[in-house]
Amino acid sequence: MSSSTSTTNNNNTSHTTLLTQAKTNQYEDLKKSQQYSKLLQSLLKQFIASNSNSSPNSNLLDKFQTILQLDQNIDNQLNNDISFNFYELIKIKKKLEKFIKNCETEINKVNQTKVINGDHEIDDFNLQKRCEFIDQDLRVLEYTLKLIDEQRSSSGNRVTENTSTYR
Repeated sequence: MSSSTSTTNNNNTSHTTLLTQAKTNQYEDLKKSQQYSKLLQSLLKQFIASNSNSSPNSNLLDKFQTILQLDQNIDNQLNNDISFNFYELIKIKKKLEKFIKNCETEINKVNQTKVINGDHEIDDFNLQKRCEFIDQDLRVLEYTLKLIDEQRSSSGNRVTENTSTYR
């Protein structure tokens, strides 16, 4: 039992020593904290005193205040711009989604169109071919209109020629 008693005494001694050392460190830290606090207070008093003078060189507080006001104005403007741009982005996104949906619907309609070619069906009708057919039809119509206009203009000339000879 004597060995366990000596270990307990060593643990008590080391524990007491650690507590004493911790209290000493805490007391020293408190002293340093009080010194730093006094230093900070004196610096703040000097700062206020130097900026309270009416001399032109002591307008540091005014500069700080101006900088803070400008910073607030910039933040407000940026927030307003960001919110406006976000709102516009959402509007454009909705329009784009609607447009994409319409395009997909039209593409699906074209792809679902079945053209019977002989004995077999072509399920995926190519959009390019459809556009070419439409273009071809438009050219035929344009040429037909051109012929009709030429025919009207030539028949109109004959009518005026015939009426002038009868007079």
